[in-house]
Amino acid sequence: MPWSGVSSASSVPSVSFCLGPMRVEKPVQIVTLTCWVVMPVHGSRREKQVDIGVALDDIRVPIDVVVTSPEDFAWRKEVVGTIEYPAVKKGKVLYARE
Repeated sequence: MPWSGVSSASSVPSVSFCLGPMRVEKPVQIVTLTCWVVMPVHGSRREKQVDIGVALDDIRVPIDVVVTSPEDFAWRKEVVGTIEYPAVKKGKVLYARE
């Protein structure tokens, strides 16, 4: 599990979503996956995105990693036009902490 090397429970994401390109009728060949990670971040979100991307480096499909805080995710998931909206509506939950 990519999160097993983190130092504290606050570093483990609350939820992770994954979304690939899809057509309405049928799936298309995956070019890039987008992985949304909802977690508290102390410091740079960009650095956390890079750290997670490095941890997922052995996966042979290109992955874009987006990190968002639980507070931002709570309101952005319902707003059309935000990057969190399609994650909730069309993405697949990969991990959810109780």
